[in-house]
Amino acid sequence: MAWTLAAGIWPRLLGAAEGDRRHEFAADFHPNAELAAALLPPGLELPDEPRLRLELGTVEPRAKSLLEPEAWGWARLSLSARAGETLGWVPLRSFVSNERALRVARERFGLPAVWAEIRLALEGETVSASIVADGRPVLSLRMQREDGAAQDAADPSPLLVWTGEPALDWRQEGGRLSGARLTQLARPSAVPAERRACSLQSLDSPWELGEWAGGWYGEAAEAAGGPLGEATALRRFEAAEAAGWSPLDYPLDATRSPLTPARLTETSLKALAEKREVALRSMEAVELDVMVPTEAHEALLPPMCRSGGRPMLKILGLRVHESDLSPEPFQEAWLFAFAIVAGRAGWYAVSHIVEPPGDAVYGREAFGYPSKFGRPEVVATPVDFSFTVARMGREAFFAGGAFKGFATGTSLGQLPVLTLRARPGGESAEILYQMWTFQGRRNRVDPATLETTAPEPAAEGLELKADPWFELNPLRPVAVSAMDGGKMQRSPAESLLTWPDFQDYYRERCDGVLPWEDRPAKPRQPTLLVRPASGPRS
Repeated sequence: MAWTLAAGIWPRLLGAAEGDRRHEFAADFHPNAELAAALLPPGLELPDEPRLRLELGTVEPRAKSLLEPEAWGWARLSLSARAGETLGWVPLRSFVSNERALRVARERFGLPAVWAEIRLALEGETVSASIVADGRPVLSLRMQREDGAAQDAADPSPLLVWTGEPALDWRQEGGRLSGARLTQLARPSAVPAERRACSLQSLDSPWELGEWAGGWYGEAAEAAGGPLGEATALRRFEAAEAAGWSPLDYPLDATRSPLTPARLTETSLKALAEKREVALRSMEAVELDVMVPTEAHEALLPPMCRSGGRPMLKILGLRVHESDLSPEPFQEAWLFAFAIVAGRAGWYAVSHIVEPPGDAVYGREAFGYPSKFGRPEVVATPVDFSFTVARMGREAFFAGGAFKGFATGTSLGQLPVLTLRARPGGESAEILYQMWTFQGRRNRVDPATLETTAPEPAAEGLELKADPWFELNPLRPVAVSAMDGGKMQRSPAESLLTWPDFQDYYRERCDGVLPWEDRPAKPRQPTLLVRPASGPRS
């Protein structure tokens, strides 16, 4: 049995730094062959003796940074498979608890990664591990370390990644995925310094993994070195061939069993074709229009965008109770800059901070939202409101005030949104246009009571400042309101133009390092103000 399977390379592939400490295990299972065969998309087939492999690990950073602000974990469930003469492993589901790892896994390698809480502990000779996704336990496992060392044979088998791009219009033929392709991801072998064979004590999971076939646990003092994996295209698929398959799970459902086919049924495809919008069915909202210095506004916009002589930003906070984006309530904050591009006037999305279990993946990959996880908080009472944006222990923005008069009747509105969507692997990017519509009861805020701040201090222990909204000071609010009993609908997007030299404008939404870049020794300070001021582009 080849136990190494290059497990130790995964923290490095997903963003760990040299000197970080790793703890990890791998476990094999004998799956039901008939059920396993149904999990494989076109172009893949089972080998004679299929295996399921679960790998899970944690990383303790040597030093706190924007890319690794705290200890984090990763896990992956794979199925052995064959693509022609190539034998490898198909990732059925990956889990991570680090944003850099999530971006690299999905945007660089096309892996079906989702956000989750991951725990791994060694107490005496007992190894315990757990995965919690969207607040629901999906795996709890206990193993006993044995006296014998794990087998030393390395397994250089590649990953066979079946992936694609999210569709701008989910109503298209084939559902939510376009450009479906099968790639081979090579993985250099890397193993922990000390590995011990393990026996299974208990396993609690809704996944039917099959009969236990053995496992190991180990740890190492530093992340593996060596080159990162190279991706080789094996095959592309037409829409008819790929119809319904969506291993990347759009929209995301972190609790879907990876042992059910990642394929929409005919009924689901029909319902998707008839779906008109992504719906936020119940929410409260806070909306601020603010003026900023012309130079700051100019520096926010990509070069093909014109300012129209309006150096105005829009800051939007949402408390969402029910939506198509998550089975759980969530809160999110948006920062927009007014812009005109390709004859369309709208609000260019500069920053989107959302709390788990809100969506920071589907919107980012399908519609170009600048999504990152954080801690926004929107509170609206009958008489006042407060709105806070925080991330990595640092407050990025605050607004609060009292209402003036009573809520009006139902207010209707539209928000044309402009976004920047990167193509897989960073080949190029697109400027997209998407219409949001909303309804609700609107309260006006008394200007005399309004308070807004965008503090500058960095979070303790971080060498760089996260989410530099403070660069936009001074902010001058010109209109503030709050909405209750609200609803929002987000339509399919359309591409306005393709842009090859987009990297600097994408970097801040990746905390300074692009997903397809190797991690530098010293990341650059993320900045919203990309373009040097050059006068109004009206």
